[in-house]
Amino acid sequence: MSPAKTDPPAVAPRDPMACLFVHISVANLSEIEAAFGAKAREQAFERLLLSVRQSIGQERIEAHRSLGIIEVTMRLSRMPRHKRTAMLAEQIRALALATPLNSDKGPFFVIPAITAIAFLPGRSEREIARLKAYDYADRQRPLAHARTEAASYRADMKSAAELLGQLANGRAAFAHQAIAGTGQGLPPLYHESLLRIGDDDGAFAACEMAILAVERLDLSFAMDARLAAIAVDRLEHDATLRLGVNISARSSSFHRFGRHTMWNRLRDRLKDRPEVACRLTLEITETADFASLEEACEFVAGCRQLGVRIALDDFGTGRRSIEQAARLAVDIIKIDGSFVRHAADATGAFATFLHLVRLGSSLGATVIVEGIETAQQADMARQAGANGLQGYHLARPILGPRLPGTLQTANILHLDMFRALHSSGHDAAAGRLERIGSMTEWDNHARD
Repeated sequence: MSPAKTDPPAVAPRDPMACLFVHISVANLSEIEAAFGAKAREQAFERLLLSVRQSIGQERIEAHRSLGIIEVTMRLSRMPRHKRTAMLAEQIRALALATPLNSDKGPFFVIPAITAIAFLPGRSEREIARLKAYDYADRQRPLAHARTEAASYRADMKSAAELLGQLANGRAAFAHQAIAGTGQGLPPLYHESLLRIGDDDGAFAACEMAILAVERLDLSFAMDARLAAIAVDRLEHDATLRLGVNISARSSSFHRFGRHTMWNRLRDRLKDRPEVACRLTLEITETADFASLEEACEFVAGCRQLGVRIALDDFGTGRRSIEQAARLAVDIIKIDGSFVRHAADATGAFATFLHLVRLGSSLGATVIVEGIETAQQADMARQAGANGLQGYHLARPILGPRLPGTLQTANILHLDMFRALHSSGHDAAAGRLERIGSMTEWDNHARD
């Protein structure tokens, strides 16, 4: 059993003497080396190093190539540790993942992992912070790629590069499928936004296999956060919309690849916009396990506090236990369509379907039945007590406009992050990232 994950100790952010030790590594470095070779490992580390340098400046880092680790020491100033860490992590992540690296065995992505510990200046304090950061980073290390065979990892990377490349180049769109209420004449509960990818002829098609490859690589967070942000853009533009967006269970955390480094921009956008947040539903898919159930519970609670609704997708197909569903306390449970199909075709299967619907209701959730393809199935779902219905019998997905490409918006993100991290604002010292280089300087600051 892994140790309990708790926040690293923080120093009061308003203390002008407070500093930050940051441990940065490539989360998938061993997988890259195993699948693509030692040269690719070097490429991956150099990409991370370049991303760090572009974010905070070369003179402020210490690179340990043999370990695959970068150390940064900086002044914390008046910015809270969590916010400083989050902004730095998003900047480094955006740069590192902007494009895949190429090797003689195919393309691959670099996934940065960041851990930060606050401390007061001084030789011993810095060393204690350093040890804590290394220990915490090791305990936070993601599980290795589920399919360890090198050829499978390369194939997944190729699929991920193609999918994320199409997103970056604006060759993607949402197909919106209405989720109907069970009452007569009621508007849809919301529309699920299903990702579609365009081909050279301009036709758009589903991309489930590529999405699964991205998920197996632990790259889902990069796509999920982007698609959720696009949905929020549209909700802000049209006050009548209610949209749902799929996210991987692996993305259901504020702390993947570093404490408090995930979903910060989306939370910042929604914290003062409850009228927008209440029209967004994040649907946690069934195709992967949670990285941490505790972190998933925190994620669900944090999103619901903002007003965002959380749904468990494809419930009943195996990965989500009743205990997990109860602990997560989601707003919506979506029953996988296989159950209503079997309920119509197999003797005794309706009892199983009825049990699932009632179970979802007993957990306090709105229950939606997926895969409704006939009038008989719709009637059975209503009879069982479902609150919502989704399927081709009621509404087919309708293709929307192309999604904006991510390359241009990534560059805007880089500029926004740079300004926030380096701006003078109301206090010239507050936005400056300052490395204190030698131990003599540390001792001088401690004596001061």
